[in-house]
Amino acid sequence: MKSAFSATLPLSVLFTASLFGTLLWCPDADRWDLVFWCWVTALACLLWLARSADLAAGRAGDEGSPPWTRGEAVLFSALMLVAVGFRIHDLEVLPGRLHNDEMTCGIEARRFLSEPRPPLFRTGWYGCPNLAFFLTSLPMIFAGPSLVGLRSAGVAAGLLSLAGAYLLVRRVAGVPAAMILLALNATHPWAVHLGRTGLIYVQAAAAGVFILYFFYRALRGGSWFWATCAGIAFGVGFQTYFSIRLMPFILVAAAFVWSLGSGPIGRRRLAEVLCVTAFGALVAVSPLLVHYSTAPSSFGNRTRDVFLLSEKNESHVLEAVGSLDPAAVLGEQLLRTGRFFYPGKDSSAQFGFERSFVPPPLWFPYAAGVALILIRFLRPRKDEPVSGGSLTLLAWIVLTFLAGAVLTIDPPFSPRLSLMQPVFLFPAAVFLTWLWDLGKKRRLASLLASSAVAAAILWTGVVNARDYFEFHRIVAVGGKRDQLPRMVQKYPFIQGVLSLGPLPADFDYQSYTMLAPGRLLVEGTGAASIRQVAERGRSPALIWLVAASPGTEFHPDGEMSVITSGSYEALAEFPESFSFDYWIVGPRTDR
Repeated sequence: MKSAFSATLPLSVLFTASLFGTLLWCPDADRWDLVFWCWVTALACLLWLARSADLAAGRAGDEGSPPWTRGEAVLFSALMLVAVGFRIHDLEVLPGRLHNDEMTCGIEARRFLSEPRPPLFRTGWYGCPNLAFFLTSLPMIFAGPSLVGLRSAGVAAGLLSLAGAYLLVRRVAGVPAAMILLALNATHPWAVHLGRTGLIYVQAAAAGVFILYFFYRALRGGSWFWATCAGIAFGVGFQTYFSIRLMPFILVAAAFVWSLGSGPIGRRRLAEVLCVTAFGALVAVSPLLVHYSTAPSSFGNRTRDVFLLSEKNESHVLEAVGSLDPAAVLGEQLLRTGRFFYPGKDSSAQFGFERSFVPPPLWFPYAAGVALILIRFLRPRKDEPVSGGSLTLLAWIVLTFLAGAVLTIDPPFSPRLSLMQPVFLFPAAVFLTWLWDLGKKRRLASLLASSAVAAAILWTGVVNARDYFEFHRIVAVGGKRDQLPRMVQKYPFIQGVLSLGPLPADFDYQSYTMLAPGRLLVEGTGAASIRQVAERGRSPALIWLVAASPGTEFHPDGEMSVITSGSYEALAEFPESFSFDYWIVGPRTDR
């Protein structure tokens, strides 16, 4: 075993050194493929070295979780299928609102589908790392640069975050708590929404749960392999979205709680695992660090934009709070954030679903679960799978709310809060698990407890489905701005869009760039015709989508004919939407 480690060490060092050398002498903008494969090879060799070191040191395999049973595997698969159904149902239609963040993610991802591809280890829109957009582009290879292709990336990352949360909670609190959390997450409106949109935020959430999962596996047996996995997961996650920068604080919290229940040997193991994790993260994130070294301002510009107490936000805070006193500002922020639990709603446009973070059926279980976690930490149980692990997950939620809502402008700033979405309902799962455990000793009590838990989960799922799908189908249908590019996607033969006033065309909106690239976009007035457009230098031999206010008369000239027509009815409850009539016209074929 020691000889294997000795043979692996030089090779791993060589490949890691070659990665750094390649990054310094050959920027990835010049040789994209070379840098990418050097990076992948270095990470693979690093894992190989860590595994060989474990074998050489005689570190045993991890035994921290019970083995999987057939029943657990079947139930896990069934719940994941439910989660898949909630995330792919009417994926192209709902949500109807095409938010500019989602569309911009799609625009950035499309760049990786054609040559020249953008540099992978650089930053793009709002300073977000390009690796996130590259991952978003992967489903587009098969589904095309469409809305379905874009949102499929969100589906994949959302399901991965659910599976990672299951593995993490299974290790921290046991199989029942993990299964109940998965059942709640499968239909949770926040989880469903983030898992249905093409936003890169959920990639960081998926990385976060695996970072902590690998970290706990490493602590259990002092494994360098799992510590390296945790570091690589952080390095990759660091190149997705800014919220992942909270994870070092989560790991410090986990390490602190772990150290409270371990002796000197456990603390030495903890220090070793932290060092190996940090080195793995350094190698994995090194390509992006080279970029930051040449463009340091891109590292923290987004954080400065949203930090509550930054100088650039003083006028905004003064208008919203009425004072710049830090105590008054933070107090107001705490109140505003608290209203998103009970009985308020999340009005953040990035979230897109204006409801409470905690579904109403879970208000009491959630509060009771928080109290139960604190009680168990003060009076620990010997059968706790990971000592203090539940408190760490609660600290994760609290720290994320502090950084993502209390200390940012306009709480809740959903992109930051999305980091803790996979574990957010963990307190409710803890209480429901306790309720189920309460009746295990007696058959009748067990039946009642099991029925109560099952009924709570089922009722929550029904309420969530009604709230999410009915809300988006009836209210958040999107405006004319969103519907016109959707129609271009539906009828891809459309070559131009003519919008007749007075409704705003919003042709500069990102949804047109994403869903209707290369089309002619023209805004006219009154009963304009295709001939008038042609007189502006446009070719009449095009197929046009014409949209106008209801009741507007539109008659194509003798060279054009109407292919199809219809109307779009908006709802008064959604002020951003507009009713309009539309015609699809093209050159006459009967002449």
